[in-house]
Amino acid sequence: MTAEAFFLNHFPPAELFSGSLIEKNMKIKILLITLFCILSVQAQTVSFSFDDAPTPASSVMTGTERTALLLENLKKAGIDTAVFYCIGQHIVSESKERIDLYSQAGHLIANHSVTHGRIRNLTAKVYLDEIAAMDKVVSEYETGIKLFRYPFLDEGRTREERDSVRNGLHHLSYSNGYVTVDNYDWYINALYNNAVKEGKKIDMEKLKRLWLDHITGSIMFYDQIARKYLGRSPHHVLLLHENDLAAMFIDDLAEELKAAGWKFVSPKTAYSDPVASQIPDVLFNGQGRVAALANAMGVKPAELVQESEDEEYLDKIFAGCIIK
Repeated sequence: MTAEAFFLNHFPPAELFSGSLIEKNMKIKILLITLFCILSVQAQTVSFSFDDAPTPASSVMTGTERTALLLENLKKAGIDTAVFYCIGQHIVSESKERIDLYSQAGHLIANHSVTHGRIRNLTAKVYLDEIAAMDKVVSEYETGIKLFRYPFLDEGRTREERDSVRNGLHHLSYSNGYVTVDNYDWYINALYNNAVKEGKKIDMEKLKRLWLDHITGSIMFYDQIARKYLGRSPHHVLLLHENDLAAMFIDDLAEELKAAGWKFVSPKTAYSDPVASQIPDVLFNGQGRVAALANAMGVKPAELVQESEDEEYLDKIFAGCIIK
């Protein structure tokens, strides 16, 4: 029910302004409190997306082990449908079986190009050729979906590049697989893998806390930006990577989000949000849709990046996860 509908239903003008002055003031006070509750308690919803699938083996686990663990913990978390943005050159005989497993579990399979290159390094034509080639792979899956996520969230450094690819995506019947919540989960995972490779011992509880705080903090940060500049909390699309820490801790993340009142929606629901049709006319790369829309309104880039999206910042915290 909208605020206007609530107002008219519960406080018809004739009734609102009837009675003594004290009664009128009390009715207005009740109305204002009620409206505040309606407007402030907006839905907090999030969907889950994983980039760079199928990611090769790491110093921690094989790709097959990672997929098995991630599927197990997604099920435990109650995340019935996530979307996996796949890189063509990662899909070989063994790793293809991992994508098969994600699809068989009901998760969506989407397009992340063949080589994960940037437009400026490939040219718009080669870039679009890669998307078209990867579409043949995506279309093989029953859960394949025509969503393309720009590698590095880089939509082009010139308007010509940007618009050429946007037009090409439209011609291929693809939609932009944007994110609303960006973060540095990939960097924390790299710190962990490098430490293991170097034979260092890790306090896994501290590492989990670092990862969870960073991801939940990212969600809250970009939700606040959305509320401030868009006037509401949209269906969010969380950017994660198909890596070791996501596989290990996704169920813990889900538990914390649920405890904070967040609900999970499918990527299809998330991408039906009105922000999907709000195309920011800016060359603002490496950030999500919410930040780009705020930037298009004139908000400075420095205000649209959280403190923890910084390698030096994360280095210091990760150092505390090393067991001396």
